[in-house]
Amino acid sequence: MIPFRGTVSLGIMQAAVGRTASVASLIAGFQTEHPLVSVTVRHVGGSRRLAKSVWEGDLDLGVLSLPFEFPGLSFTELGCEPMLVACAAGHPLAGRGSVSILELADEPFVDGPEDRGIRLASDQLFSRAGMTRILGSR
Repeated sequence: MIPFRGTVSLGIMQAAVGRTASVASLIAGFQTEHPLVSVTVRHVGGSRRLAKSVWEGDLDLGVLSLPFEFPGLSFTELGCEPMLVACAAGHPLAGRGSVSILELADEPFVDGPEDRGIRLASDQLFSRAGMTRILGSR
């Protein structure tokens, strides 16, 4: 078999470290199997921007958390992680093993930009429940 040669450009999100899929481990495994391929890693923004960069050909691959379809791209799940709610120790929901979406109806949220995967997933979750989140800060 002829070994692969060249360069692969990989886009990642700032929060691309997870419990189920380590980007560093994935790259190390790839480079062990393909030592003649150089991997360049770039941070280009949130999930939508990463998907667009792959679609436009600026990146070869992207590691992102995309809770929606993006026409023209194919996705492979690397892992799945739970969504967590952070609250002050004295909050009524603190210390609970799980919280339903309905219990979050009147809670204010601090969230990131609208193009981030976790923000998109949260917005989708509330929308499917027929609810609108209260955004106290971004």
